[in-house]
Amino acid sequence: MGAKEEKLKDLLDRRQRLVEFVTAFVQTHDIEQLSAEEIDLWIERLRQIRPEMRAIDDQLRNPGR
Repeated sequence: MGAKEEKLKDLLDRRQRLVEFVTAFVQTHDIEQLSAEEIDLWIERLRQIRPEMRAIDDQLRNPGR
């Protein structure tokens, strides 16, 4: 596998891990039972994930950059 293919594979792996993290949280937590503090922490984590997901998606759409 070439360097370009390896980079794309790494990006897809990172993206998949982020998706799995969010999915697992939603599936294992009763959102209605979370405290305001827990919700604030979760929102902050999602704010951290969002730019990383956007960057990964941009790189996947434009692999030459």
